[in-house]
Amino acid sequence: MIASKDIALVGNGPVSQDYRSFVGEHDVVVRMNLCANRDKTGDKTDFIALVNTGRPVFEICDKAEAFEPARRNCKKIWLVRHPSIAASLRKDFFSEKDDPYEGRDFSFHITRKFAPTPCETFAANIWQDANKIIAAEGGGGKQPSTGLLTFLRLQELYPGKIVNLFGFTHEGWKGHPWDAERKFFGSHPSVRYF
Repeated sequence: MIASKDIALVGNGPVSQDYRSFVGEHDVVVRMNLCANRDKTGDKTDFIALVNTGRPVFEICDKAEAFEPARRNCKKIWLVRHPSIAASLRKDFFSEKDDPYEGRDFSFHITRKFAPTPCETFAANIWQDANKIIAAEGGGGKQPSTGLLTFLRLQELYPGKIVNLFGFTHEGWKGHPWDAERKFFGSHPSVRYF
């Protein structure tokens, strides 16, 4: 096994070509949220990282059947935001008048919907480390993406391993610091883009 095939982190952005065979050869395959790109990256899935706060939880649960093949094969679902983060989100980013769902932890919806697949919540330090990174890259005041949080967890679990990114365009919800994350990933020695 060559080093560049260690970990595949599959995002939700466009994937330019068929990587099903290549992704399937990785030791670890991680998908996020709606598990997009399975048509070009296959169904092999070891972990699914899900946002567990706010309105996106309900979209994920409503569309769960669409990514059932990935969920059925995964070992564990990762919930990327520690419950203590929800309180800070309500204080720093949202108010009840904005949207009563935002800034609230809905992990129980995910654990119930995806049972019996075990769920594990990231420690609060992952969020804190991500905020330090985006502040250093000029993206302070925004929320780290599921992709950045998941990458940091992979670095804890598999230090020094290459992480191949598929479908990472660093675009999407305006509340994420895309430019700062693009700079961080683009200069990280353990990252390869596909």
